[in-house]
Amino acid sequence: MTNPFAIVCENVGSSLARRGTLSMPNRKTIETPAILIYTNAGAVPHLTRDIVQSMLGYENLALNISLGHFIKFPGTYGLKKMEQNIQEFAGLNEFPTYLSVQDSLNPMPHHFNDKSTVSVWDSAGRRRIEVQDYELFVKQAAPDLFECLGDTLQSSVSNKRADKSINRSVQHLDNLIGLFGEDSNRKLFASLEGGDLIDKRVSMARTVSQRPVAGFAVNGIREDSYSDDVALLTNLLKRVYGELPVDKPRLLHSVGSPRMILEAIANGTDLLDGSYLTKLKYKNIALNIPFEIYHHQEATEHSQINSIMINISNVEFKEYLQPISSQCPCYTCSKYTCAYLHHLLITKEMLLPTLLMIHNINQYQRFFSEIREQITKQTFDNYKKKIDNLCKSNPVTI
Repeated sequence: MTNPFAIVCENVGSSLARRGTLSMPNRKTIETPAILIYTNAGAVPHLTRDIVQSMLGYENLALNISLGHFIKFPGTYGLKKMEQNIQEFAGLNEFPTYLSVQDSLNPMPHHFNDKSTVSVWDSAGRRRIEVQDYELFVKQAAPDLFECLGDTLQSSVSNKRADKSINRSVQHLDNLIGLFGEDSNRKLFASLEGGDLIDKRVSMARTVSQRPVAGFAVNGIREDSYSDDVALLTNLLKRVYGELPVDKPRLLHSVGSPRMILEAIANGTDLLDGSYLTKLKYKNIALNIPFEIYHHQEATEHSQINSIMINISNVEFKEYLQPISSQCPCYTCSKYTCAYLHHLLITKEMLLPTLLMIHNINQYQRFFSEIREQITKQTFDNYKKKIDNLCKSNPVTI
């Protein structure tokens, strides 16, 4: 069977960044590195489907949906009764979808998992999922790609607990491979666990590396654990990815700031989840990434506007009658000033998160497009250093 992932080019230099394509039946090819836009119950937070189509486009737009948002309602029975898959039910027919087990914004604490089940949260609370339950849901929901059940660890744990997590996750993987057969080669992503213990993660990667799966997903990483020492993330990814086949995509969950994204891609990551953009919305932060296609905005008396991230709640924007970026083509920047966005915040208007989501998703779509271009031009290393320096000079904690 044809491998759905193909590497187009690799960066020459100190990084392991690579550009590729991910093909799925009846879908537009996704160019990697790419971001999976986070959804809540199948909808991009604060955006309607029409806005996503008309203002964001969907040439390279893939969506991340979470099991807990659908497992109770409509659930397997509801979808079967309606004779719909998850894309039809949520109106996502045009978009490639990746089904993750845990919600990246609200991960389940690991102590809720046991030997035979993985727990997720739905609207009614905790729900235990067995392999057979998951198989039935996935077959009816028919996402383009889906993640294996995994005993994901969210914090520092003992070696014994990490071993237990790995054994459970490998067993879940083998069971699902047996149930899905050839489909596992095209759709199933193995879940790589191990908590903060790098040796355990490497051991699991080595164990599952030759399983017939479509790709690999690194779970349980907390960005704030590595933000002060990026070298720790570099070491983890290099060692884990070093055990995996080069011709299959690697997905990294819960890492999303510009600096950490570039670090992840520099070490061979192909896909990242977009939950970080929703976190920015909660903090009223707008991205201001300096793209190569135009010069960064000239320095102004407003110090925040010179940052890679702009906090709209800052009082200095009260009378700043310019957009977030005068050269950004998104709807928010073409129609509204920072002063108006600040006014929406002060008056608690619901339009603000919509405008911020439109802008920030546009920024990241362009950011990833530029990353792919830099890899192709063999200039990714220099581009990464440039963004690193901007992030270090204007640190923002999310």
